[in-house]
Amino acid sequence: RASKNRDADNPQILQWGLILLDAISDLLFVTELFTTPVLGRDVIKYAALVFVVVPTIYNFIIVLKVFNTELKSEEFQEWVDLHQSIAAISAMFAGIRVDMLKIIKSSVFGWEKFNAPLSEYGVEKINSAGLFGVIFQQIPLIVISVYLVQAEEYSPVVIFSLITSSIAAIYGIVSRIIYVLLYKQKRRSICARDESMGGGWINSRNLSYITSKKSRMGRTGHFSGHIVD
Repeated sequence: RASKNRDADNPQILQWGLILLDAISDLLFVTELFTTPVLGRDVIKYAALVFVVVPTIYNFIIVLKVFNTELKSEEFQEWVDLHQSIAAISAMFAGIRVDMLKIIKSSVFGWEKFNAPLSEYGVEKINSAGLFGVIFQQIPLIVISVYLVQAEEYSPVVIFSLITSSIAAIYGIVSRIIYVLLYKQKRRSICARDESMGGGWINSRNLSYITSKKSRMGRTGHFSGHIVD
């Protein structure tokens, strides 16, 4: 059921399209290396395979950790109970590209089924894992593609993979820089508000909890209290 939601992140659809396109190009790239004898040496083929498989395994581990942590929240448990198929499909795609897991809290098109109460901790884990993918998957594949092009051992699939991986890597780096800047601004705002209310203090350990709590309680327009160790 769709409903009006000012927090709906509809532009993320473009991001998901790019992520899926990049994942498909990586699969085609590795397949091309193993099925076309003239493309690259054996070390390049197996290196490309490792740079695809290892980050994928890592993504699945992160997805399991995020769900295991989030399920300790009654609100998240309730969301999973109501939308088990969405949770399962999102987790499956997140194994390919962990950023896909953020779809469950995007409120895309105002659909309530994509309004999971994912905590700030969960978002941080997803962003960290996504950066791992940029460094240990996309950038190495770009290097391999550039090497093949320079050695004149390439095909349209290699060029396609080079283009999509480059775009995805640039987007991944820029989006995380923006996230860090926004996170720091949010942290300063919360700390300033806490100080103005007098008493209590906020540190990095409980900041994720506070920002998540504030986001959920923001629906009622009320947030108060101080969190201390």
